[in-house]
Amino acid sequence: MKLVAFALLAGKAAAECPNACSGHGNCGAYDECTCYFNWQGGDCGYRTCPFALAHVDTPKGDLDGSADPLSSIHELVVVDSTVYPYGTHEQYPRMMDSTGAVLENTAHSYMECGNKGLCDRGSGECDCFAGYEGAACQRASCPDPQCSGHGTCQSAAELAASDYNNVYLLWDKDVTMGCKCEPGYTGPTCSEKQCKFGVDPLYIDDPYMSIRAPTAHVEIKNDKRDAGVPLAGQYLGGTYAIKFYDVFGEDYETAPIEVNSSCEVVVKALEDLPNEVIPDGSVECKQPGEFEYDWTVYDLEFHGNPGDLRPIEVNYFLDGSRPSVYNIVNETSYDYNVTALVYPNYYGIAGEFVDYFSKYCHNVEVTLSAVPAGQRFFGVNGEVTGLDSAEAKLLKKCLGDANGDTSDNKQVYDWDYGMWNETLYPHIVKLAPTPDYMDDDYDAGKYYLIWYEHRTDRFFTGNLPADTTSAFTIFTTDGVATVMTNLTGTSGFNGLGSDLGVSAIDYGEVTARFEKGSDTIFTSVDTSCYTGALSTCLSKGDKIFLFDAFWPQGDLAQEDSGLVASNTGNMYTVVKIGVDKPSSSTYELEDRYTVVVDKVINWDGSYTMDYETLYGTSSVFPDLISKSVGTVRMIKFEPSTTDGNYEYVSECSGRGLCDSSSGLCECFTGYTGDNCALQNALAI
Repeated sequence: MKLVAFALLAGKAAAECPNACSGHGNCGAYDECTCYFNWQGGDCGYRTCPFALAHVDTPKGDLDGSADPLSSIHELVVVDSTVYPYGTHEQYPRMMDSTGAVLENTAHSYMECGNKGLCDRGSGECDCFAGYEGAACQRASCPDPQCSGHGTCQSAAELAASDYNNVYLLWDKDVTMGCKCEPGYTGPTCSEKQCKFGVDPLYIDDPYMSIRAPTAHVEIKNDKRDAGVPLAGQYLGGTYAIKFYDVFGEDYETAPIEVNSSCEVVVKALEDLPNEVIPDGSVECKQPGEFEYDWTVYDLEFHGNPGDLRPIEVNYFLDGSRPSVYNIVNETSYDYNVTALVYPNYYGIAGEFVDYFSKYCHNVEVTLSAVPAGQRFFGVNGEVTGLDSAEAKLLKKCLGDANGDTSDNKQVYDWDYGMWNETLYPHIVKLAPTPDYMDDDYDAGKYYLIWYEHRTDRFFTGNLPADTTSAFTIFTTDGVATVMTNLTGTSGFNGLGSDLGVSAIDYGEVTARFEKGSDTIFTSVDTSCYTGALSTCLSKGDKIFLFDAFWPQGDLAQEDSGLVASNTGNMYTVVKIGVDKPSSSTYELEDRYTVVVDKVINWDGSYTMDYETLYGTSSVFPDLISKSVGTVRMIKFEPSTTDGNYEYVSECSGRGLCDSSSGLCECFTGYTGDNCALQNALAI
């Protein structure tokens, strides 16, 4: 009996963990289980679910049961636990870099089920909340994984890359998902079908209004051709194709076109594209009067396809990697030295959806004259002429406020001078030929930078006039144009250069350079709003103007270079802003900062000068001293948010409603056609 009692006492002294740790842990001192990886709970009977970066961080609460205020973000608790072997925090987590330095303003720590799901402790699987998916609920799923059969589900990084090769590097680059719709479909699930676009018939019924339709200047040539001089005994052979993009972004490629074909052949190839994407008789094509066989060149206007379309492309690699356009020298073919260049036509006219310059200045007609060479100081390249005193007063009233601040307006006309040497806010206008000088509805208006000289009561243009024989109607805007700079006011800014005896001017202005035929602008400093370095900065989607008004010191030098052009003044949309690594030439030429725009630039802005000569000694951008930069000023344009914007190209021409289930327009009374662009008194 004593032996049995002793044995019972000995049995009570052995450790006995709950449920024998469920076979998923070791039983240790004090009858406490130490669970294997991916198991937890007092008896190790509960599975741990996968962890992922939390979509939303939440404090974990009183983990140590102290009943005291939650511990500091710098204090670890629950160290060596199964779930948190390295400890965790009761408040928002502390995050550190590889050196141990604490990072501020951080979030998205690793959490079970990404903090967007509940863990099934029996199976170890996450039950994700609606809109989240993945083993750890790590992805914010597409609203419809199939995107209604009209798109693909892509990550944020993939969506950015498909948009002009933009780069998205935030924490959710691979976990936030969205639908990329195929052309003609829209909506979060790509379930909505878009309707046909057209021009609002009430916009064009005014004889003074004109349509800015898409244009293209096409050149295919031997790139050894010197300044347009034909190469003796050489000509181009082979075929190419034109890729056309419709208003929805769908691409269509023509049948092969012989490289030296006439306009008639080019137009037929375009109008033969399927689905009647380009209406018959809607393409206007012009070629130079003197045809040369080593240089194919023509201009296109697409009157039947209004809107801001993606520029056409020339495909001269129809044989794969080998060019299908080649040089023929003494009857021998060479597949090298061939260049294809496409940009908006000579005047830079591009299509648009919205007319931001729709305010017609009544009873004012002007002509333009070019300032003689050698007298184009401080960006003044042309003069507004043909104004009598009454028209000058009306023009001042029409120009109105330039900077969005009426407190500094002048004279009884309640306007800003917009003068080149007194303000960061110049006036921009659109000049369109008067009805007497307008060939058709597509004789589009051109943009001009206008400055007022109050001492002589004269108006000048920044860009060189493209036409000095026609009479023009003036259209103004309530939008604000701002010279890009780090300045917040005109203190320290006078538009002059150090050649006038003004030293140490801290302009802090942004200058630009670019090649003709390129969509990439090299800027003197980083223009991104992300850095906060400039008071006037750029973000994706912003609009800018690039005029050939070179100032202050670059004027005559630019003119002497022969690059001053009359075909400037287009409006561009920023699609990408980047900073490249320093190159071997960065020490002498600033080439790190880039801005990519939505259209190829149709004029040469490649002239450079060193920044100190251009602006004088600057403490604002000291690294630019003696470094070459471009001489073109960048002007940011912010459209009015209240008045003066006319969306005249839209679905159903703005005169009907789009049935997104069928993609068909339901026209308002009095309008008809598949895009409601026709007025019809019988349409009831």
